[in-house]
Amino acid sequence: MPNKPIKFKFWLASDVRSKYVFNGYLYLGKEEQQPSSMLLSKHVVLKLVEPYTSCGKNITTDNFFTNMSLVTKLGQKTTQAEAIRS
Repeated sequence: MPNKPIKFKFWLASDVRSKYVFNGYLYLGKEEQQPSSMLLSKHVVLKLVEPYTSCGKNITTDNFFTNMSLVTKLGQKTTQAEAIRS
């Protein structure tokens, strides 16, 4: 179907104060590296912040990305997680 639009998303991690994007990737659909038992939201956050875990950084997410298993996983890596309601 040549007229069918291509659907994709950009997942981005940015600094709240400077608005600087420090990590991101293009999402085209199913993630090949995502374990079948892991939620997409948890996989996205862990992939975006992987270079910055174990550094004592704060991670702030909105409701789509927030779940207790993500908070627990980030806590194990000495990274603090916060949720904002949108």
